[in-house]
Amino acid sequence: MKIGIIPSNNGLGHITRSIQLSNYLIKKYSIKLIAPKKKIKKFKLNNKIKTFEFDMNLKIKKNNYNYNWFRNLKINLINKSDLLVSDNLPEILKFHKNSILFANFFWHHILKINPQKKKIINQDIRLSKYPIICNYLFVDKKIIDNFSVKKVGFFGKFKGKKKKCIKNILISIGTAKLENKILKKMKTEIHEMIQKSSVKKFNFYIEPIIFKKLKFSFKKNIFLADYSRDMYKKIDLAIIKPGLGTVTNCLEHSIPMICYLKNFNKEFVHNSNMIVKKKLGFKVFSLKETLNIINKKIDNNFYLNNYYFVCKKKIKWNGEKEIMKLIEKNFS
Repeated sequence: MKIGIIPSNNGLGHITRSIQLSNYLIKKYSIKLIAPKKKIKKFKLNNKIKTFEFDMNLKIKKNNYNYNWFRNLKINLINKSDLLVSDNLPEILKFHKNSILFANFFWHHILKINPQKKKIINQDIRLSKYPIICNYLFVDKKIIDNFSVKKVGFFGKFKGKKKKCIKNILISIGTAKLENKILKKMKTEIHEMIQKSSVKKFNFYIEPIIFKKLKFSFKKNIFLADYSRDMYKKIDLAIIKPGLGTVTNCLEHSIPMICYLKNFNKEFVHNSNMIVKKKLGFKVFSLKETLNIINKKIDNNFYLNNYYFVCKKKIKWNGEKEIMKLIEKNFS
């Protein structure tokens, strides 16, 4: 069977999951991945998977979304597939009768949209023969209430190790899509926090867009975050914008999370609320709050040991295997 996989290209989370799914499904099926090749290059992809260049230019910024992205999609890429799978793009349901969606939220539920357009998109989703596949913890209530769903675990498997104390801290708050004014404020907050004498005992791994522009009076404990496996093995705590991709990376390496929520949309608010509810981390609206949380709640052996066991024993993994079973049941 030939399967076409097309992820939303806003952020790397959708593409990461699609690559993980492709690498797993290639064991049994012929896979073609339709996505920007410059983003695919960042990941290890099975060489049997065929890739096709496509940048849908979604333009998720200032509450805008390009709902007509599919007009530039080459239909022959779709027609030659027996099954089409997409991470977060309900528009694919118009192209192929055998289409499966993975989604924890939809843009037309989060961003402003013409009510009639929203109604049409919801109707297309309801007419699908197959349930929406979603993460069992982070799926948005609007999806559960309005559509048929199949809940699965996180993609991948647990790789964490026990931590004795907080030494290495990742700061990754996804600043690439923010306005310059907001970005400047964030840079100032980060700079002020890591200059405090009370945090000199920590090493900071900082996302590239901020790392390259900040100036430090000391550099021995400041590193560029490269998001590699080796980096995640070192990290003891992460201050993040809680997209599902970043959250998954943290949980699989048993890394406690502090969710930074200034100026982010409903998806990240929802995810942070679930992280707090499930006692997987904390949320803040200012980086000044993080030091108090670290010193009083996280930086101790009891908390870190308990967090390790929660991630290992209570979090459900291998979501891609569950999707394989769903495909085998309905299409093989």
